[in-house]
Amino acid sequence: MIGKSLYVRIVATFVAAVLLGVSCAYLYMIVVNKDRIRDSFYTQLEGYAEDVASIYEMFDIEQAEYYMKNKHYRNNFRVSIFDAEGRLTRYGNADSSLQLLAGKQDILNVLQGVSYKRFLDADGIAEVGIPLRIDGETYAMVITMMNEDMGMEWRFLIIQDMGIFLAAGSLFVVLAATFLVRPLIGMKEAMERIARGEFDIDLKWTRRKDEIGDLARSFDNMAREIKQMEEMRQSFVSNVSHEIQSPLTTISGFSKTLQRPDIPEETRQRYLRIIHNESERLSRLSDSLLQLASLDSEHHPFERTRFDLAEQLREVVLACEPHWSAKKLNVKLRLHGEVIVYADADQLNQVWLNLVGNSIKFTPEGGSIELAVKSAGERVAVTVSDTGSGIRPEDRERIFERFYKGDQSRDKKVPGSGLGLAIVKKIVTLHGGTVQARPRASGGTEVTVSIPSGLKELRRQEELRERFRLY
Repeated sequence: MIGKSLYVRIVATFVAAVLLGVSCAYLYMIVVNKDRIRDSFYTQLEGYAEDVASIYEMFDIEQAEYYMKNKHYRNNFRVSIFDAEGRLTRYGNADSSLQLLAGKQDILNVLQGVSYKRFLDADGIAEVGIPLRIDGETYAMVITMMNEDMGMEWRFLIIQDMGIFLAAGSLFVVLAATFLVRPLIGMKEAMERIARGEFDIDLKWTRRKDEIGDLARSFDNMAREIKQMEEMRQSFVSNVSHEIQSPLTTISGFSKTLQRPDIPEETRQRYLRIIHNESERLSRLSDSLLQLASLDSEHHPFERTRFDLAEQLREVVLACEPHWSAKKLNVKLRLHGEVIVYADADQLNQVWLNLVGNSIKFTPEGGSIELAVKSAGERVAVTVSDTGSGIRPEDRERIFERFYKGDQSRDKKVPGSGLGLAIVKKIVTLHGGTVQARPRASGGTEVTVSIPSGLKELRRQEELRERFRLY
């Protein structure tokens, strides 16, 4: 929404500040200064009127006229005297260029004893009308006057008031800018804290409904995600160190023991097998870490091909035959005809090997493993179930995390790095699929992988190739 835009808010704030300052100055000038100037002008004019009236009342008309023309002669000052009929009879300054503002009704009102005032804003001309008694007769005296200094006084007041209100407007802008910038300063300080490793950030602007609020909420989410990633990184480093340190300690200990000359040959061979097994464990861990790193990168090869998924599952079961035969496991395949998919065959082969290997590893001797594939529309689901020790409810959401091992008691009996299911999760996600693990009602674990068949994408590519071939 444009009303929420931070840019619009800043611009509107500055424009509002300027308009507020100018408007206040103008209103103050109109309401206060103009009235003040007008009242001062009226006071000055009324003083002239009283002086002129006293002159006409003290002297006879001829002397008063002479006095007015010779002593108070001013181009910006005019005295007009009207008789009882409202006719102009005398001028105090006949040469004045000032025009009379009063109308006939104004003159008649003055003759009846009602004074009046009038002010012409545009020219700075004021006029007062008062009754005048000369030789027992009532006259209407109208004095018109121009304030020649009014323009300069007006400009001075404008400059003064504009300076005051622009200063007030500037202060308002500074306060408004501080209000707008304070959240950004807070976020900058929060970012510096994150850089120092402090991730418990609580920004108080997350409740705002504008872009600042959106930014604060995004920043808060970022801080939580970075904290989570840092915890995962530390856990990952700790787990890798543990997984590497354990076989290294075993290899180092048995290597030192083998240096003793009095060890029986049978014991020596057993120690050598242990060293060999631990070395292979390290090798598998290294391969898994490299594979995860490759899958995490943007450059991991992802080559889709068209192949029969059911046939691939058969080959995986055959490849694992030495392991499940050694434990006398019953392996069942529920495959009904071809299941054609368009996917990365090598990566999916790794998925089935890891899942079947896990089932073999955790299923006791004489148990059973079952593989089933089901195609529905554009998706294919593969289920690997076993009669092993099962999975605890609290482990269901975490078994696909790297190095996580649900049953800590069996980790000591069954070798593994805890990376197999993490690799499965990553490969399935890269294919746009999902993987879920849940305990079986009859005991054991059931893992279901659902992926797009990719046939729609394959048909689209074939149509494009055919179209270009025709051209």
